[in-house]
Amino acid sequence: KSMSLLEPFFALSHEPMAILDLDGAIVRANPAWRTVLRHEPAALEGRRIAELVSADEASYLGGWLAQVAAASEPLTRIASLRTGT
Repeated sequence: KSMSLLEPFFALSHEPMAILDLDGAIVRANPAWRTVLRHEPAALEGRRIAELVSADEASYLGGWLAQVAAASEPLTRIASLRTGT
């Protein structure tokens, strides 16, 4: 239910957004990936987010995902990343 409430924000955002699994693989990407970064959202599914960001951000994101995986209660956070080139 909570994802359905966020769907319009996810779909219409001008910022690239992705839903990741705990291993950092992209489960879903929004359309902004196409317009901002020239990546087709469907083609990103299954790719690791670490392939698309700088090394520093990949390291940060790896630590963040480990914290989410270790959390005893559901955790909702948004990570804002600059994409690497």
